[in-house]
Amino acid sequence: MINQRNVLFAGTLALVFGATVPLAQAQDAQSQDMDQQQDHVEQQNQEEMTPENFVDGASAINSGELDAAEMALDKDDISPETRQLAERIQKDHTEVQEKLKSIAESKDLDLSSTANMTALAGAPKLMVQDGSSFDSSFADLQVEAHEEAIAFFKRASETLDDVELKQFATEALPGLQEHLDMAKALQQQSGDQ
Repeated sequence: MINQRNVLFAGTLALVFGATVPLAQAQDAQSQDMDQQQDHVEQQNQEEMTPENFVDGASAINSGELDAAEMALDKDDISPETRQLAERIQKDHTEVQEKLKSIAESKDLDLSSTANMTALAGAPKLMVQDGSSFDSSFADLQVEAHEEAIAFFKRASETLDDVELKQFATEALPGLQEHLDMAKALQQQSGDQ
């Protein structure tokens, strides 16, 4: 079930990590990327929440979630709970991305062309895992990604001057919280196995 989104995502990863990087080097790179990601999140939290920054950040978050969900759904050996979470994320984030795209177009704003740093940093690990190890890593990534997404959307809902985008951010928060709760439950279940 390879499609254009997977090919684009894999191409991006190949550029970031090199197409022939051994797993150990990929894990080292992932660790460095996690540090860079934390720096990026901190920088993003210090930036003024403008409509441009929000649309770019929100669309990158959605793209990352869609990429991770698609990776999960392409696996044959994931748990039913992981599949359920991935399907829910795919459905909800597709709807949110389409709504954001419509708002952005009406304001002549551009969506991000790449996934966010959390997704890019976590992808190499997900790509090489299967079964319960994938379930566990996917749950961990979703908890981290949704905690960051909630913080970003909450900040936007409180500080954006653009009324329409502020309302969009506010309306997205309950769904993001529900995804976080589902991911934490999956994380707990994966830890119990």
